[in-house]
Amino acid sequence: MINNIDFMNYNLINGKAISNEELEQLSNSNEKFFLKVFYEKPETIFKFFPNTLTFNKEINKDINYSQLALKTNDIYLSNPSNFNDPYDCGIYINREKHWNYFINYYARLMGIENKDNSKELLIEKLKKFFDKTLDIETSINFNYCHTEEERLRLSIFIYKVRNYSFEKVPVPDKICYGILKALNDDFLEKKNNLTDKFLVSCLTTEKDNILMWSHYANNHKGFCIEYDLSEAKNNYLKLNEEEKNTFNNLFPVVYSENRKEIINYNFNGDTFLSWYLLGLLRKYHVWSYEKEWRLALLKQEYPDQIIKFFPIKAVYCGCKMSKEEIEKIEEIIREKNIDLFISKIEEDSYKLKFELNKDAKFN
Repeated sequence: MINNIDFMNYNLINGKAISNEELEQLSNSNEKFFLKVFYEKPETIFKFFPNTLTFNKEINKDINYSQLALKTNDIYLSNPSNFNDPYDCGIYINREKHWNYFINYYARLMGIENKDNSKELLIEKLKKFFDKTLDIETSINFNYCHTEEERLRLSIFIYKVRNYSFEKVPVPDKICYGILKALNDDFLEKKNNLTDKFLVSCLTTEKDNILMWSHYANNHKGFCIEYDLSEAKNNYLKLNEEEKNTFNNLFPVVYSENRKEIINYNFNGDTFLSWYLLGLLRKYHVWSYEKEWRLALLKQEYPDQIIKFFPIKAVYCGCKMSKEEIEKIEEIIREKNIDLFISKIEEDSYKLKFELNKDAKFN
């Protein structure tokens, strides 16, 4: 039972408890993690739709994007900043550790030794650099930078410190103020990195959860689409590159008690999985009833925020959907190999039952 899990020591992934130690081991091995997820991917997966109209300013017309998704078999990818959970897709970075890390980082790029690892000493040395330097365009020494990225980061940091130190603020030490402001920019940049880089679509392994219908299907007036993953899972090598990318980036959410702190602050290939696991895929365990899987893709690769998804197997209409709306769904799936179910309220329990609408399928 989910309620009996000790979330201080265990996490919930795809309905299974996994200890903090096991999760840490998986996080440290891309291959093990991806293999585990691959074999545990479900045969079918569900997504809820509100079936409501949204005004499109570009064409000056109301559009039912839920029904459009049913027609085109596309899935819309959302910006995580729009999610209802304020912690969703966020990461935890300790501000003090972050500042210490980057003070040492920029000091190294400037050739400043820090044998005692003293933040105050480093700030004083940085202050002396800015006190003596009038024309920073010609005085930056890039000899300690090993890559073009480091050269760029050092330049930006130095210019930010100088510009912030010119602000009209009532502080006794303008350069120290500029350093801390520049470091805080780095902090906020890292903190918002996932939100800026990724697009997400939320799916689930359950179609009969009453809360899901209430929250994501317009209080049971919407519908739920069942997508068939069986062919992709069983014949993975036959998929094209786009299909493989979609399948590979479908992951179960990790439900936990505590937020895990990011240790490595640089976003690169080596730390990608850690950011992915600790941010995009991690949620507080009170959301575990959703049994969520996430499709997460890089924003730069999908500027239209739409992706073609796997075949539709069935559609489930909410128990409060009007007859007129049901008929619209019937018309959309006419002559397609898609089953249509109508949800009904059980009389003797708090459960939904789904009855097959045989008239909706004509092939």
